Amino acid sequence: MGERGGPFLAACEETMQPSFIPRFVSSYFSLLTDVLGQEVVDPFPEQYLNRVAHQDADGIWIYTLLQDLVPSPVFEGMGIGSEARLKRLREIVRRAERHGLKVYLYFNEPRAQFLPFFDKYPQVKGQPEGNTAALCTSTEMVQRHLRGSMERLFREVPGLGGIFLITASENLCNCYSHASGGITACPRCSKRSVPDVIAESVRCMAEGVWSADPAARVIVWDWSWHSLFGEAVPGEIIKRLPKGAALMADFERGTPITRGDVAMNVEEYSISVVGPSARAKLRSQQAAENGVDFLAKIQLSTTWECGTVPFIPVPNLLVQKALAMRDIGVRGAMETWTIGSFPSPNTEAFAVAQWNPALSEEQIVRYVAARRYGPDAAPSVVKAWTMMSEAFAQFPYSSSPYAGPLQHGPSLPWYPHPLPRPFGHATLFNPKDDWRHWTPPYSQELMAKLLRDMGGKWEQGIEAWRQAMEQMPKARRRIAERDLGVAWMVDYTWRAYANALHFYGARDAGDQVAMQKVAREEIKNTEEALRRVNADSRLGWEAELQYFYRPNDVLERLLSLDAIVEAP
Repeated sequence: MGERGGPFLAACEETMQPSFIPRFVSSYFSLLTDVLGQEVVDPFPEQYLNRVAHQDADGIWIYTLLQDLVPSPVFEGMGIGSEARLKRLREIVRRAERHGLKVYLYFNEPRAQFLPFFDKYPQVKGQPEGNTAALCTSTEMVQRHLRGSMERLFREVPGLGGIFLITASENLCNCYSHASGGITACPRCSKRSVPDVIAESVRCMAEGVWSADPAARVIVWDWSWHSLFGEAVPGEIIKRLPKGAALMADFERGTPITRGDVAMNVEEYSISVVGPSARAKLRSQQAAENGVDFLAKIQLSTTWECGTVPFIPVPNLLVQKALAMRDIGVRGAMETWTIGSFPSPNTEAFAVAQWNPALSEEQIVRYVAARRYGPDAAPSVVKAWTMMSEAFAQFPYSSSPYAGPLQHGPSLPWYPHPLPRPFGHATLFNPKDDWRHWTPPYSQELMAKLLRDMGGKWEQGIEAWRQAMEQMPKARRRIAERDLGVAWMVDYTWRAYANALHFYGARDAGDQVAMQKVAREEIKNTEEALRRVNADSRLGWEAELQYFYRPNDVLERLLSLDAIVEAP
């Protein structure tokens, strides 16, 4: 009806099936840590669930700890506060079901315990790490803990969609979870192979889940198996996974790219690179050979390539990703990691692609444009989106995506004199003026050039967008204006990054004139950014870490720029 401009539907008889089941997302509004242990923030507001469902997700996911949700049948002291958490979880499951959504839980289990825990249970102490040690999954007690706790959880919360597991995450769990090179100090697990230990821990959890609900999904994510254990071990783990489990892998991770004659492999969180990587293709083959479903971990709306906008408007790339996923036999997807899922043209385009395998990329993008902005504007919108998608496909993905200012946009102050170290050391939360650590593997000069080249092509898309708005009915222009503001902020973020590199290069060279010139340019850009940040509360927000910048942070940047321009 939106595409046709009114309550008109074409007569047809057609049965359609989705390409990917499940399709679950993280919340754009949720806390990451102990979501269920608090009542202040609703992780899934009703209208958000409604929009997510209408944007084609069939599930949502929550991060939690098993010991927070249920008492252990083996170990004392677990399950504190579990009754309140289970009550909140049941309510989320109930509300999600009204929208046709299943709830999935993300686990790293069994979670390591502090060393005093093992004074009472020395027989289960596994790999030590700092003031903690792993619960050794080669022991019968820990296996009973995993089975019994999972079974109780799924009996206490009927209707859960399932779980997905990382067995080698930042959090210590099994004795091999942090064992680089496959070496552990655990006296039991060191006598066993990595595949045996990891697959056994998965099997214990799966048996507990399925004893309570045989229909629940158990999804095993291969995150960092290859980097910890080498490329040969994951295939052996997959061979040992319990029948009925599903394997999930990052769709783009490991894809080789070249930007400005610099070759590297993409790691995580990429929309600019469509995929699949050679590793994803291999995982799909290994899953098929062993009779398990293969799922892809992807991002639909945004990534750490520019994480503080609600979406990067490149629906063409998401259509290409959906087609590529289907080509290698992907059966389902986790469509967003902790960065959150905001309903957007990207999610619409991916949805149309996964339901309509016969449509071309151009047909899909045109359909979304007509539905969102009206049929008259659709050709011009498609032109704009295609330009932006082509520009973003040249994004200079960095081996240090967290050190630079990509997430900070208009908020970072500029410093006329170097900050003393370590106070000036770049971090994700504040890149400061540590500009020589922002850009590896690119030089600062090459990074600035790549950002400006990409931005120049993107700005052509923005101009096409402005022309398209003239063809939109008045009722559609408000959403188009907000979407334009998002596209503008993406471009501004790249320009601000390039200008900062120029400024600090001039500072190191002692060129006061160049410093003031680029600061004047940045004042004009930042004033426009402030107007847009004041008008759209989504700008600066990232679902996991929340606001990277608010209007006052932009004002602080303007004050720092004024001080540079006015310096004698």
